[in-house]
Amino acid sequence: MQANLIGSNVDDATAQYLIDTLTPAYEASKAPLVDVSSDSESPSLIKALLSVQDGVQPMIRSALRSWQTDLFKINTASNGHPLAALGQAVLEQHRLIESNKLDAEMMQNFLLLLERDYGDNEYHNAIHGADVLLSLHLFLSKTGLSKRLSKLQLLAAFLAAICHDFRHPGTTSAHEAKVMSPLAIAYSDQSVLELHHLASVFALLNTEGLNVLGPLSAEDFRHVRGLMIEMVLHTDLAKHFDFIG
Repeated sequence: MQANLIGSNVDDATAQYLIDTLTPAYEASKAPLVDVSSDSESPSLIKALLSVQDGVQPMIRSALRSWQTDLFKINTASNGHPLAALGQAVLEQHRLIESNKLDAEMMQNFLLLLERDYGDNEYHNAIHGADVLLSLHLFLSKTGLSKRLSKLQLLAAFLAAICHDFRHPGTTSAHEAKVMSPLAIAYSDQSVLELHHLASVFALLNTEGLNVLGPLSAEDFRHVRGLMIEMVLHTDLAKHFDFIG
């Protein structure tokens, strides 16, 4: 992160701290998306990765029923793959792969690579994505709302939860706009990070071998994409009261 993105009203010590703290996540958010064709680690290894520790599957099954889940324990038990593990489990629990005629192995690959490129800043990381996904699943399941939604609506909701902070740079939209960062310029200061998350995940979905929504009809794809966009944009807290007003 360049020093000129910090702003002119920050003392040198604070500016250096911000540079040291935010640079890794910021640079990662701008890095090219993974090139699957040249990837040395086969993403189809996800089943092997998730079975490294025998305790992970019982933990996942328990998590799908309880608000008392410790995501950090799942992160350890799944060998650092909490989002891929829970993502697969939630989609299977709601039968979204078979009902939407999706490719199960491709979905596993997509989840693993999305998780790997999610970003590693202290909060907006794959563990947070898994936490939001699990919370949405529990909310919809325990209130009975999941039975009132179509399979396409559920698919869109869970994918939105999974990707809602994908490649987060560790800043805020307000900060990006204030310093006129490349992201703010690209998205004209409007919901900068939310649009960045969406653009990044749809770029990943547009990668050969990862287009998990490919089996959907054109109409169903537009429906799912539109719902995902709407839901992720609603995570912009700057517009919270506009949304609920």
